[in-house]
Amino acid sequence: MAGSNGTGYFDDSPLDDVASWDGESSAPVEPGDYEAEIMEVTEAVSSNDNPMLVVTFGILGAADGSETEMTGRNIRGRYVRAGKGRGRLRNFLESIGIGAPWQYGVDDLVGKKLLFTVVGGEYTKMDPQTGEEETRQSANVQKERALPEPVKNSKGKSASVKPPQDTKQPAKTSQARR
Repeated sequence: MAGSNGTGYFDDSPLDDVASWDGESSAPVEPGDYEAEIMEVTEAVSSNDNPMLVVTFGILGAADGSETEMTGRNIRGRYVRAGKGRGRLRNFLESIGIGAPWQYGVDDLVGKKLLFTVVGGEYTKMDPQTGEEETRQSANVQKERALPEPVKNSKGKSASVKPPQDTKQPAKTSQARR
C-alpha cells in the first residue's frame, strides 16, 4: 500500500496501470443499465433552494451481472426532498426497500444496492476564465429499481436470480387435460 515509511519517502508504485489525470472533469458514465451500491449520501440545497440528497453510487457492473468498462466508476444522483421532485425521491427510496413512514438516516442508505439506467445528454456552460460557452457531456441516473430477488433452491440456498415480475399482465395458467 502506498504511504510514508516514516522518513518522508512515499512509495506509490505501481502507477503504470493508471491513466494520468490532470484534474479536469472525466468523461461521464456511458448510457446503459447498471447495478450499483450507494457509497455516500450528503444533504445539500438545490439551485432552487430546495433540500436534496446527493447520492454517490459505485457501479458494480452491468444490470445483467456482467462486467463493464464502467465497473468501479462513480456517478451521482440528486434527489430533491421538496416540491415536484419528491416523486423521484420516493422511487429511489422504494428501490432500496424504504417505504412508509419514510423515515431514514442518510447513513442507513450507504451500502444499499440497486439497479438504474444512466441516460446521456449535453449541456452548455460558460467558461469562467474565457467567458466562452462550451458544450459538455452529462450522465443522469434514472429509472432506479430494486435488485431482482434471488431464487431459493430446495435446500433454501440462492440458486439463481429470479427475473422481476411484470404485474401488469395476468399470470398464465395451464389447465390439465382429463
